[in-house]
Amino acid sequence: MTDKESGRQDFESELNDCFEALQIMIGDVDLATNLVISSRSWSDMRSFARTMFASFEVTIYLLKQVALLVDSYQPCFQEHERMILRDRSYSVNSRGVIEEKEARVAMKASMLLAFSAASRAFGVENPLDTSKKEWESFQIAIKIRDRLTHPKKSKDLFLSPQEIDHLVQSGRYIIECFYKLAHKSNSAAKMINSGG
Repeated sequence: MTDKESGRQDFESELNDCFEALQIMIGDVDLATNLVISSRSWSDMRSFARTMFASFEVTIYLLKQVALLVDSYQPCFQEHERMILRDRSYSVNSRGVIEEKEARVAMKASMLLAFSAASRAFGVENPLDTSKKEWESFQIAIKIRDRLTHPKKSKDLFLSPQEIDHLVQSGRYIIECFYKLAHKSNSAAKMINSGG
């Protein structure tokens, strides 16, 4: 087997692993959605919210990894873009020494970046449309997450039916966008893998 053939197999294997991990998380979201719809217990609602946000974090991480993976075979990013996709940033300390640190990017910006980067890497249109009402639900869901993870009062731990709906709608939308991107990128990945 040649180095080029081995590289193609590695690329395909790594890409498949990224998409498989996201598929597993999507399955968890489906189960959590069904549980919260049938149960309606407060604990199940909070578990659903946590599962939903874990899926958002996994989506962001994996889309950035896929973008970096494609970039490693077919460069499409500049170095500063690669660094932020790796969640790294730099600063100069008081002694004039450059220090690398973890980049802190808000979830909304991270989601936009992840879809944009993966779309750009594959050379396909970004399916994430911020003018849709589901994107507004995603932004509301972020506020819900912030309230649940930093409660000030006991009432902050309860979710209204409207809030559950925002979580469901935003989750479905992100998954839908992921599937659209995966479908569009499938042929692009084959072209990249074949060296074309």
